[in-house]
Amino acid sequence: MWAVPEAAATVRGHATASSALVVAPERVAGLAPGQAGRLADGVARVVEGRLAAAYRRLLEDLAADAREAGEGTGVGQYPGGADCYAGLIRLHTGLDVAADEVHAIGLAEVERITARIHDELGVTDEPGYRRRLTAEPGMYASSPAELERLFQGTSSGCCRTCRVTSTGYRPRRLCCVRWMPR
Repeated sequence: MWAVPEAAATVRGHATASSALVVAPERVAGLAPGQAGRLADGVARVVEGRLAAAYRRLLEDLAADAREAGEGTGVGQYPGGADCYAGLIRLHTGLDVAADEVHAIGLAEVERITARIHDELGVTDEPGYRRRLTAEPGMYASSPAELERLFQGTSSGCCRTCRVTSTGYRPRRLCCVRWMPR
């Protein structure tokens, strides 16, 4: 059930922030004053009307979900839930192991991979390492144009996709970074 309050908090944050959705003056500088005013008024009507109503409906749905969800988490809280988990584990892994064993395996893998990353990068103080990365200006693009430049610098902005999907299909097309039309 913890996901519902978190989701509701996110929605409330977006609803509150939506009041800042206004037409930027530089975006309408080329329009006649009447057109610019009508556009700004139209945006305000959408934000205060349909958007606000949609956020209210979403929060009402989340509140109903929270009431119906009960105190537990996941399908395991319901009658037959443990058998359902066991069946899903067998279906997706082919293994006959309990859910808590799968969880323990996952935690051990996270620990193993984290240790390997720390070892390969020479990280002994992860919080300090993260602070250094955050403070390093070269780690982040400062503008959309810089981000495009960074990606265009890798294989002319294109790369061979090597992701194999669950069906075993390997795309052969190039993926390229370019601006989406407005």
